[in-house]
Amino acid sequence: MNRKINLIIFVEGSFLPAFDGYSLTMSNICRILGERKKIHLTLIHCYRGWSDIKMLRRQNYRIVLVSPRTYYHEAKTIMGLLKKEKPDIIQMQDAELILSQGIKLKDYYNCRLIFHPHYIAYNVAKKLHIKKSAKLIVAQKEKEACKHVDAVFCFTQHDKNYFIKNYHCPKNKIILVRPAIYDGVARFKYPPKSKRNIIFIGNLFFQANLDALFILLRKIYPEIKNIVERIYVVGGKPRDVLSSYKKDGKIKMLGRVKDLYKYIHDSNLAILPILEASGIRTKILTCFVAGTPVIGTKAAFEGLEKDKLINFLVGNEQDLIKKARKILLDWHFQKKLSKRQREYFNKYFSSISLQKDYLRKYEKVLSMGQSKNNVPVSIKKFKFSEPAWLQEFKLKKKVKYFYKKLKLPIVINSN
Repeated sequence: MNRKINLIIFVEGSFLPAFDGYSLTMSNICRILGERKKIHLTLIHCYRGWSDIKMLRRQNYRIVLVSPRTYYHEAKTIMGLLKKEKPDIIQMQDAELILSQGIKLKDYYNCRLIFHPHYIAYNVAKKLHIKKSAKLIVAQKEKEACKHVDAVFCFTQHDKNYFIKNYHCPKNKIILVRPAIYDGVARFKYPPKSKRNIIFIGNLFFQANLDALFILLRKIYPEIKNIVERIYVVGGKPRDVLSSYKKDGKIKMLGRVKDLYKYIHDSNLAILPILEASGIRTKILTCFVAGTPVIGTKAAFEGLEKDKLINFLVGNEQDLIKKARKILLDWHFQKKLSKRQREYFNKYFSSISLQKDYLRKYEKVLSMGQSKNNVPVSIKKFKFSEPAWLQEFKLKKKVKYFYKKLKLPIVINSN
């Protein structure tokens, strides 16, 4: 394909300058795609006051900030903001948005529609303190969305298999894509020679991350406590969720941080005993590119290219205890792992590699037959509440956000 692909991505999420454990995957993907000459990118961003406007202004693609109401319910307003643009592809990450807006926009523009879930929303919903019927509706929305899109982008084979088995999504409609870390701002550094520090990265408003942290603190840490100097826990957290560990001077609950690399570079090892095989691998790739050895469960490394390095880094609880002890006690081994991880990242996840990979996937979507599903859209039975991940944030009580009074919509980088 010689001409540019006109791509519009809808994002409900954070664009932050500081990593706080929250997934910045879409900001990474947009930054990478924005540098690709064959892609003309426009971002429709649901602005809730979380994202950093200065950071958005530094990007080299068109960004339109809209209110949550416009984002989820006002298709005509979106069409007006896009003006004469004729998208080839519209991409959305939430099933709610596919059903409330995506199908209307697809029909209006006669373009391709991609559903790009970052995880299985029903798995998030299962751990929410809501009625069973409400949890089932989350799954029904995902299943319904699959009927009306041209392609589904999944990060892992686990998610692909789940969509095929549980949502009866055709195999040829699901395309595996790679998670992304923008390596243009990454700083590589070998672990500190005279320290034995561990880091855990993860937004603790997500139950899967909280569960993984408890495995680290309750099962792994007691077995290696005698050789550990400190454990850094980085990521937003509900108030008092880890109050029982306050007396342990080795455990440093940092919450959100301005500079993630400061703590990664002061750590000799990252341990991620994650049990959810669904979703993205931002934390692992961040450690890879920064130079800190990382070990974790098989689920934690799901979706990454398998090789001898990955096979070594993976293990169950007892394996992770043995590996942690071996790594922490041998700085030269830390240095060797650090170098191999960076080489692995450069091979599979560099910005240039990801640009080419995503461009191939978009061209594949455009070459596929356009979905002309005559099945009526079952929208009436759905209430378009917040996505499951956002419900989880709200249920975990007060989250500190810095809202800014802006008159929306706002167009940034219109040129």
